[in-house]
Amino acid sequence: FFARNEVTFSIWFFYLLRRVQEAVASFLGIPPGTAVFGWGPNYLLYQQMGGYIGLLCWCVWIARGHIRVVVRKVWRGDGVDDGGEMLPYRLAFAGLLVGMLGCIAWLKVAGATVTAAVVAIVGLMGSCVVMSWLITNGGTIMVQNRFSPSDLLVGLLGTRGRFAERILTPRTLTVMPLFETIFHRDLREIMLPSLLNMSRASAPSVRRRQVLGACMMAVAAVTVLAYVLGVRIGYTWGAGVLPDSWAYAHCTTYPYDYAKRAIKDGITFEDHANLRNLLIGGGLVLGISAIRSCALRVALHPAGFLLA
Repeated sequence: FFARNEVTFSIWFFYLLRRVQEAVASFLGIPPGTAVFGWGPNYLLYQQMGGYIGLLCWCVWIARGHIRVVVRKVWRGDGVDDGGEMLPYRLAFAGLLVGMLGCIAWLKVAGATVTAAVVAIVGLMGSCVVMSWLITNGGTIMVQNRFSPSDLLVGLLGTRGRFAERILTPRTLTVMPLFETIFHRDLREIMLPSLLNMSRASAPSVRRRQVLGACMMAVAAVTVLAYVLGVRIGYTWGAGVLPDSWAYAHCTTYPYDYAKRAIKDGITFEDHANLRNLLIGGGLVLGISAIRSCALRVALHPAGFLLA
């Protein structure tokens, strides 16, 4: 309902283009492949991943002036008034830094290598930025990715070979799916679409710090309620026979199945198809974004490509 015309047109356009691509790949006998942690075909997964990276780079470039001001505020304490923001910039930056370092340390203690942990956390933060942009610009409620951050390492390095095995150890391949299933695989409305769409309004009557307090209390209450009810429903009615087979059946074995396949069978890539598709997705999104910055009447929108 809130989607723009160019976004809805682009979703249809790129959806049809995707189906044509799948038909051509099937006709030519191109193997679709299967991603380790995400869901394929591989060429669509890495095109979307490349699109996410491209859009993240574009957002950073467009916001470079604001980022420069924020960095000056964090470093020197002057330059901009952050009284109307949900959090002071210094406090927000400190929380982000401590949170990311804490998650990386947590994954390291759990058995993951530092490289894989950094890729997972930085990839999660980047995906959240892109998904927030998609929700506010596309008018969608739910955004679901085909990929997980670890697919970048697995897709470009494989799991066989001296260099790959130093980064993607068996313990890393076991820990990463557990983390990414919870925090990246099926986020649904965790991005708070209502709040993101409201944040586009710059009404002076909106007191953002009070909104932040209300959100924190709501998240805390819902977390406790969802945990209690989820466990109670599963034990009372039998989790294995409930209609929500994803939450009570598939999601519980999904991380272990993917880890087992990656460790037992191994993955070796002999060509550069994943890198090629990564560059195609990133180049397409950057190209559309650059064209739209010069000509707003262009019907294609990068959100359509990423959502389709």
